[in-house]
Amino acid sequence: MIIKLFWIFFKIGAFTLGGGYAMLPLIERELVETHKMLSSEEYYDAVALSTSLPGAIAVNCSIFTGYKIRGFLGALAAGFGSILPAFAAIIAVATFFDDISSLEPVKLIFKGIRPTIVVMIIYALINMARNTDFSGKRKYIAVAALGLLMLNVSSFYIILAAALSGMVFKKLERR
Repeated sequence: MIIKLFWIFFKIGAFTLGGGYAMLPLIERELVETHKMLSSEEYYDAVALSTSLPGAIAVNCSIFTGYKIRGFLGALAAGFGSILPAFAAIIAVATFFDDISSLEPVKLIFKGIRPTIVVMIIYALINMARNTDFSGKRKYIAVAALGLLMLNVSSFYIILAAALSGMVFKKLERR
């Protein structure tokens, strides 16, 4: 199972362009749909937690889900699997970037990749929205978060306020 986790995240890391948000639909498909290692709810909890922590969302998500599936060794395997391809690519690109960045085919490749990455991020957003419970007081938290984002409040403070609001609402429900 440890090797399987490493391989799943290695493949995702190696073949996904666009960073962490573009990787989320692939992580979901592999862990929830294909291998049934997590439920949708567990996966979206992992995404929510990964988003609220510092660092790259895909790495956070891989480590958290790896831990959820197989403990500490699962976290290591998933984390290294997701990081290793990007690390190797960065070393390779850094070595040759100055020589190839001005080539017309390279410029065209990047122009083609950008719209695809935007679509992958939108797809991840739509899937998360569909699988998020906006009932009860949660809808007020979502509307308040959107309002604060539009006012350019730091996402750190918005996430902190949302977490505290969730805890307060839960405590009030128990009474």
